[in-house]
Amino acid sequence: MKQTNIFANEWSIVYDTLSSMITEALVILDFEQKNFRYIPNHDLILCGYTQETPKNLGYDFFKNIIHPNDISFGIKIYNIVLQSLNNNEWLADQINYFSFLLRVKSSLSSDNKSNYLMTYVKLKPQWLNEQLRYGICMLSVSVIRKQDNQLCAHYKNLDHSNYSFKTKEWTHYPFSPLSKRQKEMLVWAQQGFSLKETAVKMGVSDKTIESIRCALFDKFGVNTIEQAIQYASNRRLIYHTYSVQSETIQ
Repeated sequence: MKQTNIFANEWSIVYDTLSSMITEALVILDFEQKNFRYIPNHDLILCGYTQETPKNLGYDFFKNIIHPNDISFGIKIYNIVLQSLNNNEWLADQINYFSFLLRVKSSLSSDNKSNYLMTYVKLKPQWLNEQLRYGICMLSVSVIRKQDNQLCAHYKNLDHSNYSFKTKEWTHYPFSPLSKRQKEMLVWAQQGFSLKETAVKMGVSDKTIESIRCALFDKFGVNTIEQAIQYASNRRLIYHTYSVQSETIQ
């Protein structure tokens, strides 16, 4: 028992260190115990509560911070992941993480209304003894303002699949790398340079930058440069070094 407590304390130090270095909220769920293995002192997830509140309430804490409609959506996601694994639709070791949106209460609202932040969630499942035991979550504020009820599976080879709640099937999309120009344009935009400034940086015309942007918007399915930057960043498309890809996920 003593060794177990020491081990848990050591990991808690690691989690605290990571949380102090990243802007996202790092949350570790214990699916078996229906509780939090780790929750940071981060208001995006605490929503004005103390760290003791979620530890005491377990999963019931979600009822305090997540939009009522999104609680049922989160349960659906958990069941879909389990069902897809049990049906061998893909192997556990092929998955990098899942992503989806949740509306989380904002404790910074200036009025008494229940205002919600659209939050982008990355969920990385972890298995123990061939059972889904833990979920490592990274939460960040999304530039998307409306809940799209989408679930995306991201693979280690950078392919991805989208789940349709209507057909109850996954649609696979092979990895499509960005061109050097597309990456460069996103880098300058990420640093706050305007379209005209980006054109000067890249030595091209404004129309060329507009064309690159429009192509990316179509590719990502977004409407603004802010959404394009977040989309590419979340999927590691800007700075990731593309190497020889592993075999295509089936």
